Amino acid sequence: MRQFELSTDIPAGQERSWRTLVRLDEWSAWNQLVPQAKGDLRPGSILDLKIRGRSGRLSSFRPAVVSLAPPGELVLEASVGRRWLLHMVHTFSVERMAPEASRLRQHWVATGLLAPMLWPVIRNGMARFAQLGSDLALRTAQTGPEGAAQPSVAADGASPRRCVRPSEDTMDSESTIDEVER
Repeated sequence: MRQFELSTDIPAGQERSWRTLVRLDEWSAWNQLVPQAKGDLRPGSILDLKIRGRSGRLSSFRPAVVSLAPPGELVLEASVGRRWLLHMVHTFSVERMAPEASRLRQHWVATGLLAPMLWPVIRNGMARFAQLGSDLALRTAQTGPEGAAQPSVAADGASPRRCVRPSEDTMDSESTIDEVER
C-alpha cells in the first residue's frame, strides 16, 4: 500500500470551499487540471472527468463516488483492470480552520500488485493535483459567500501565499505534500 497527501490552505470558510468543490458543472470556470466534470455526487455513481495532461491533452477518467459527507468529505475510487491489480482511493477533505479559512486535504491510497512498480508515475500524477487546490483557493477568493464571481477582488490581497512544489512549478497557494509507503 502506498499513500500520498496534499494540503492547500483556502482563504474561505469551509461551507464556501465545499460548495465550490462539489459544483462539478462549474469546474470549467476555475479548474485547470480537471476542466470538465460531469456526474452526480452520490455514492455508487460514476463521474466523467477530463484531466489535462502535461501536454495539455485531455484524458478521460471515470471514478466512482464512494461517499459524500457535506461539508467535509468526498471519496472517489477507481481501479485499473481488476481491483487486485491497481486500486486507487482519492479523498477530498475540506477542514474548517477559522470562520473565513479552510484547508483542502487530498489523500490517496494505492493498493494492488502494480502499485509498487507504478508508484513513481502515480505519485507524479497525484502531485499535479496541487493545481486543483491552488485553483480552488483562487476561485473562493474571487467569489462571494454564495459563490457568485466577484472579479473586482484584488488577487494580491485575497490570494494565498506562493510556494514551489517538488515539480518546480510555481503555484498560487501554499500546498504541502506528504508521502507514506507501507
